[in-house]
Amino acid sequence: VKNKEAVTLDSGTSGFVTSIRDVTNDTYSFTVDSLENPADNTTQVFTVAGTISDGPNGKVQFAIGTTEAEISAGTYFFCIRLSAGGSSVTIAKGQYTLEENIGE
Repeated sequence: VKNKEAVTLDSGTSGFVTSIRDVTNDTYSFTVDSLENPADNTTQVFTVAGTISDGPNGKVQFAIGTTEAEISAGTYFFCIRLSAGGSSVTIAKGQYTLEENIGE
């Protein structure tokens, strides 16, 4: 991901969904943190809510805009959480690398 560049992650094309299910009534969040396994949210960089783009086909999008991308280039860690039926679980974790644009 390039610094100050808006990005959209789609659950159907980003590789974190292994099977399709109806997500119409679910809630998703994409959180970026400076630590891989934070003890609390004090090192959290940003969180964006997922938008259900095609619920019956399991499609959720996370729009990471230029505001969220206004962070220093470096390696961060992401966590995608699903909230449904009164519970919340982590469904994907990984690395989030932000690169500085050339010439900036």
